[in-house]
Amino acid sequence: LTYNGHKQYVTEQDRSPAARTYEPFSNGLLAELSVNGAVTDQINLVAGGTQEWYNSDMRELGTQYDTRRTAGYAQLDYRPWEPLKLIAGVQVNQID
Repeated sequence: LTYNGHKQYVTEQDRSPAARTYEPFSNGLLAELSVNGAVTDQINLVAGGTQEWYNSDMRELGTQYDTRRTAGYAQLDYRPWEPLKLIAGVQVNQID
């Protein structure tokens, strides 16, 4: 589980006496779960998934978003004999 946050204090000063100050922010949270292990003496498996959430309020800078990303993955490796290892995998991503 990982959290990333960003907050910025911005002051725009132009030739007018009033300066404008705002506080854009962005937040992100990432969760990942994975498993791995031997299925047989010759086959190993790695499988897992991630879920990410991002939101931001930077309207003063022209952007605002709230999004979620989901991914799943799997990998098999097969060793028919010692010097040879065959690896196959798949990954699926979904972005809201």
